[in-house]
Amino acid sequence: MRMVLFIRTYICVLFWASMSVAVAAPADSTRVVTMGQHSFVLTHPNDLDRVSFQIDSVVQLIRRERQQVVNAYLREGFVPAGPLKIEYPRLIHYNAFEGWKAGLGLWTDSAVCRSLSVGGYGTYSFRRRAWLYGGGMRWEMHAPSASRLQVMMVHDYQATGSLSFLPEPDAPRRLELGHFLTETMDLSRGVEVQLSRRVAPRLSLALGYAFRDVEPLVSYVFATEAGVPAAYELHQGGVQGAWASPGTGRGWHSAVAGNVWLGSGQQDARFHYAKMELGLWQSLKWTVRHTSSVHARAAMLVGNVVPPALYYSQMGSYKPVGVYVPGSFATMRLNEFVADRMVAFFFEHALALWHSPNLDKVPVARLQFNYGLGQMSRQPAVSMADFPRGFAEGGLVIDNLLRLGLLQYGVAAHYRLGHEAFDAPKDNWAFKMVIRFR
Repeated sequence: MRMVLFIRTYICVLFWASMSVAVAAPADSTRVVTMGQHSFVLTHPNDLDRVSFQIDSVVQLIRRERQQVVNAYLREGFVPAGPLKIEYPRLIHYNAFEGWKAGLGLWTDSAVCRSLSVGGYGTYSFRRRAWLYGGGMRWEMHAPSASRLQVMMVHDYQATGSLSFLPEPDAPRRLELGHFLTETMDLSRGVEVQLSRRVAPRLSLALGYAFRDVEPLVSYVFATEAGVPAAYELHQGGVQGAWASPGTGRGWHSAVAGNVWLGSGQQDARFHYAKMELGLWQSLKWTVRHTSSVHARAAMLVGNVVPPALYYSQMGSYKPVGVYVPGSFATMRLNEFVADRMVAFFFEHALALWHSPNLDKVPVARLQFNYGLGQMSRQPAVSMADFPRGFAEGGLVIDNLLRLGLLQYGVAAHYRLGHEAFDAPKDNWAFKMVIRFR
């Protein structure tokens, strides 16, 4: 419809331009200006020049609008394809557990139904030689409430020991890279339901429920005794919340997120548990070029003996050369430690390397110090490695060295410190590539 309207406007403007030029062409529209040994002929713009400029402006506006729509799709993980949208992360994918994966995810677009999207995905893991799939529906009401109901049936791998929060309201979408470094996963079959809603301009809430049959496939790295855990069934429900201050201009910007989960299941015996998780983001913009920030997270699991996969173990993202994952310990090995009570702090001071009206276009150096504590408050059936004496690391991240398309690239280097540092200095280093959305 927009293209048809543009063509009609284009024809009308051309017709008007031809009539105007034929009737009202200026008699003396040139002027000669001499500067030294050079002469320049200045021509006054006629009606046809004005019409050409107007047409170019309309074309540029349409292109800009279309690009903004495409960028919004890409940030949500989709590529528009007529009445459908394609989940491009499903096309080809990699993580340390599944290896390379290939597949396809298709969902209906708003052209089919404005508020309802139906679809699914199917992928194949070459390392595990397994087909994985899922499908369901997403119902979404646009602003101001931004309500969403999602129902999914899945037969897929899920990462063990993870901790995640609702995104901050109106926060720019972040590039999620933690799944590239996932090393331990379990096969999960079941149903997941989530209802989320913005209950205030800066506050979002979500209710969730999941029923899963979980089958561990490998022994866990943090368990000092070898052996694959037994399969179990799991029912889990809870509430999530996220709040953020406006944070415009200089000064403080705050964000808080929290989860409360209740669950039960059956493994060798019946088990019950509760999880309480809290995340805090606090930043202070000193000047145009200087910003300090701290990100803290704390979590606690209480209950009787539960499957090891429910404890917190996905805190590290170490590879000798890998991808930088914000909010994780860059030098901690994957699933190296486990805890049912943990707290972590991530301190950072960012400095733009030179002044510019648009700081998104200049490199930024980020000095970082990360510290965490984690312990097992009770002795589980299998001995596990925790870190009650603390884990520390320091590092330097240089952002925005290169910009290509929607992404910007940088480099990072971190060094492991404190009680958990290795004797050989070379084992304490971690070098990473930084990838972010622009």
